[in-house]
Amino acid sequence: PLPTMQNFKNKFNLKFKANDFLLMLCTILLLCSFIKYNQGIEGQVILKKQYDMPLKPRAGFREIKEQKKPYLKAKIIIYTKTNAVDAVQLENNPTYFTKINGQLIAEIETDTLGYFKIELPPGEYSVFIKEKNYLYCNSFSYDKNADQTFLNPIIVDSNKFTFVNVQWTKSLETNIKKAYSPSH
Repeated sequence: PLPTMQNFKNKFNLKFKANDFLLMLCTILLLCSFIKYNQGIEGQVILKKQYDMPLKPRAGFREIKEQKKPYLKAKIIIYTKTNAVDAVQLENNPTYFTKINGQLIAEIETDTLGYFKIELPPGEYSVFIKEKNYLYCNSFSYDKNADQTFLNPIIVDSNKFTFVNVQWTKSLETNIKKAYSPSH
């Protein structure tokens, strides 16, 4: 005969009630909520002035700190890897976006030195800075094989934190004035 739950209960002298099962299920779900990833994105928001030379890509936190750049407290917004055609740009401004048509993954505040760290599952993401109701991104990557441009793409590998410098060029007001000035 095939084993049944009743045979299992009788063999081990167990008595299950609906409340016991519900309590066990809730305990398992609660424990699963404490699972931490050991990979993700960490980085620093740096004010980049027009005369700054490019920073070393993916440099470590200590290396960036030694460059004595002005750091900014900011809100970081992370989406799934975003194609440029899936983002709505602010008129006449290629670095500010009014809407991202993608999956929002996380929002995180930096500390006073602009540093942030967030645990994420392995995958591909796009990182933005939130300023007022807009999302700022000044890093683009063209994939010639796919003939697509992606906004600040970041790859998170298993068991590794990916370091990223998020460079913020100017404030929104400055960019809007520049975009709408008669000389442009």
